[in-house]
Amino acid sequence: MSRKQQAPLTPEQQAFAAEHHSVIYSFLRQRRLTDDYYYDIVVFGYIQAVRRYNEDEALQQYAFSTIAFNAMATALGNERRRERRQLHPLSLDYEDENGRKLYDFVPAPEFLPGLEEDGIMAEQYAVLLDVLTERQRTILSLKAAGYTASEIAGMLGYNTAKAVDNAAYRARRVIRDAETARSERLKAKVDKRLGWNTPPDSFRAAEEYARRKLAILKSRNLGAAGYGEEYLVELTADTLRERQFSRRTIKYFEVMA
Repeated sequence: MSRKQQAPLTPEQQAFAAEHHSVIYSFLRQRRLTDDYYYDIVVFGYIQAVRRYNEDEALQQYAFSTIAFNAMATALGNERRRERRQLHPLSLDYEDENGRKLYDFVPAPEFLPGLEEDGIMAEQYAVLLDVLTERQRTILSLKAAGYTASEIAGMLGYNTAKAVDNAAYRARRVIRDAETARSERLKAKVDKRLGWNTPPDSFRAAEEYARRKLAILKSRNLGAAGYGEEYLVELTADTLRERQFSRRTIKYFEVMA
């Protein structure tokens, strides 16, 4: 089903989509994708996941984030294949008499069960949504629920769809700035703990690993004390120490070989 052919979500599905909106940001961050370009691509997969998850009881034995991550990955892959076909017009882009393309017959990959930690990580990004105004949260939630910019403009009193798109862009920018500030605060504490200035790329990888590990620990030890900011600092620092030790060890044995 094409994007234009998608039926609108039911009120219950819209509410579900809004409630789990942070899963989109978790997916984008895990794939290191920018909000500005990729949000409007993966959101179609997210909407499909909401519809499938609410209509198919068999899927509900898995975490919603597992289904959503798979659907967004498929939407992302579809878009990238479309981009490649634009560079090669004689490829599988040929349409038959019914307007179908050969690509439409390629099955989507099966989702991988057992990825509940993606939902845990989504909670890490849900906190960032608190920096938004109520109106900004409403716009992003409506987009996540499948409403077009024109429909949102009518509901919220904007003059044009472009105004809605601009407001959504600014809201995503606020979230990105909040995430950057949060990361910079953590880096300052970690660098002080380690006594060196960690390269940005190395720190981002260590932070991502540490936040995921901390989220999983919290989920397995609900209500346990000690899993706060200082624990995250030490966890990130330990991750960087281990990676530094591994690099030195590999270098040593390369020299000795």
